[in-house]
Amino acid sequence: MFKVGFSFNREFCRTAAVQIGALKSMVVLENTDAVFAEKDGKMKMLSSAAFVAEEKLIREAKELIWGSVVNEEIFCRWTQGFTFSEYQATALVQYEGGPCAVIAPVQAYFLQNLLFNLDIEDLSTIPEEQCNEALLQSLGDILIDVNSTGKFFVVSLQDTIISDAKNSEKCTNSSKFPSLIKNAEKEGEIIETNAENSQENTTSSQTEQPVSNTQGSRPTSAHREKTSSPRSKDEDQETEEDTEHRAKRQRPENDVFHSRLKCTECDSVESMRNTMKAIGKLYTDSYGVILFMYSVILSKGVEQIRNEMEDAGDQLIDHIHGHGSQSLINLFLCGKAVSNIWDNDKCVSGLNLYGIPHRCKIGFLTLMEHLRYCEVGWYLKNPSFPIWIIASETHLTVLFSKEKNLVSCENEASNAKVIFQSFDPEGNGFINTACLGDLLSALDLVSEKEYVDIMKTKLDSEDLGIITLTSFMDEFYPGQNKTEQPSTFELLHWNGLSRSSTDGKVMYSRGKATVPEEMELQIITDLSPMIMCLRTKWPTMELQWENERIPSLN
Repeated sequence: MFKVGFSFNREFCRTAAVQIGALKSMVVLENTDAVFAEKDGKMKMLSSAAFVAEEKLIREAKELIWGSVVNEEIFCRWTQGFTFSEYQATALVQYEGGPCAVIAPVQAYFLQNLLFNLDIEDLSTIPEEQCNEALLQSLGDILIDVNSTGKFFVVSLQDTIISDAKNSEKCTNSSKFPSLIKNAEKEGEIIETNAENSQENTTSSQTEQPVSNTQGSRPTSAHREKTSSPRSKDEDQETEEDTEHRAKRQRPENDVFHSRLKCTECDSVESMRNTMKAIGKLYTDSYGVILFMYSVILSKGVEQIRNEMEDAGDQLIDHIHGHGSQSLINLFLCGKAVSNIWDNDKCVSGLNLYGIPHRCKIGFLTLMEHLRYCEVGWYLKNPSFPIWIIASETHLTVLFSKEKNLVSCENEASNAKVIFQSFDPEGNGFINTACLGDLLSALDLVSEKEYVDIMKTKLDSEDLGIITLTSFMDEFYPGQNKTEQPSTFELLHWNGLSRSSTDGKVMYSRGKATVPEEMELQIITDLSPMIMCLRTKWPTMELQWENERIPSLN
């Protein structure tokens, strides 16, 4: 059995087959897209309706991510790999604004693997090989968390031939997508190709190799030219050197990139991980972030993502500013591309609004909550691990701690809060007294009419028609409303942008946090976005950063 990287370009099929010794003779059927090669005395089909199916998958994912027209400047800003800082062995680097919507969740999963799966104590002394393995493990974990069908799609480039014998039966290219082929043949879809462009793309794929970057080192200037884009005036003020660098920079052609994409379908976790390991170097090259994003989108399913989004016509990357949407961020955090950050779904004026369906591994806090634009639910404020993505108006960073007791365990009281809030969709902190019976029933508490009437009188003694969350919790879950957490602990902060880091070095910032049990009269001297954001979870927090340098959220 042989395997090749599939393409609509017939010359590429011939080249790939020759490279793996699969081709003895080749037949091209005129007026069709079918290409056959002889192997072991039998003719094997190298292109067929499977190409239609694969091209359709990529086209749908492309439109979901970028919209109907790809903004070349934004695409350029997203073209970078997962590369580590030379100043901090485990800190990923982000070169331009935009891809933090993917890089920050990957950094968070990566830290979770290091700190709580591998029990790494010192993040500065990890060998390069172990970093690479942990990164691939984290990428695979994300694919598992977003997937619900058991089938995974690993997206790579056509000039990468996967030849892992262990995957030969379970991990296949698009020619073995039976359901997709059937649908493509049924629809009779035909993809038009231009012979001249096809030849040009083939030459490009054979001669233009992705720029490689070694883990743990800064990219060369050539790599930066391929992986960076012009900075916006709002993000940073350009120097003369930056202006000259912009003039010399050559933008990658997104059409060429998309013409080189191929999908590998894996029907097990093992085959998916083996496939990712086989193409592992691609993730540190120029298009690593985008390739992985496509793998996530296709493993989840384009149609499923659109069904989960609040507006199915939206795209995942803003075509003007280039930032990832909340749906894209939530897809990485909870496996659902929902557009909101509260707990569970809400029905507001007859409109169903989807929220976070369960507790997540990685949490989320945002400065927007301090500014009263939104409210983050319990699920995201209390993740399974003490790692949070921090959102400012324009950027995503990561806050984490080694103190596992920082996150509250799920108990009856926490579940009761979540269910209470589902009856309070507008987040007022109270419910209508008439809803008490339904609330008690949802919590599996006594809900007979006589008992409910007694509790209504007690909890709404002034006959205002409302029952507050505080009075409800004190009545039914006394003493469980507070959770024991350490009063002092260390926090670390990651910001992947060098221009936002101290001395331009991407490193972890360390701080010592103090959280008094009760609010005391105090003079507030720290009004930084960082502390304002963190107080949405820890209202009484005081934070002292190392060298008295407050890290930037932008």
